[in-house]
Amino acid sequence: MKVDLKGETDLDKLADIALSFSARIREEDVHETRDHLIDLCFWHPVKAAQLMMAFAAMLDPEEGTVALCRRIEAVSTSRVAVLDKRIQRMKKAGMA
Repeated sequence: MKVDLKGETDLDKLADIALSFSARIREEDVHETRDHLIDLCFWHPVKAAQLMMAFAAMLDPEEGTVALCRRIEAVSTSRVAVLDKRIQRMKKAGMA
């Protein structure tokens, strides 16, 4: 496979990719999402840079780091709760 050095010209598609990662980080295994991002950065570095700029554009710089940290913490806390429920279901089913 060859490294793709083309950027995404369709801003709607770029926004869709950014939103899909936003959903992934909340719903899927964090390690899988991280690995997907690593692949994106390696094989499509220009699109990865565009995606980072899209994420930056989604943030309000006037909010500051405290608000951003609270948002990250809220997502992390909800991820832990989802994983805990999944583990409890697995235990009830005799799978854990």
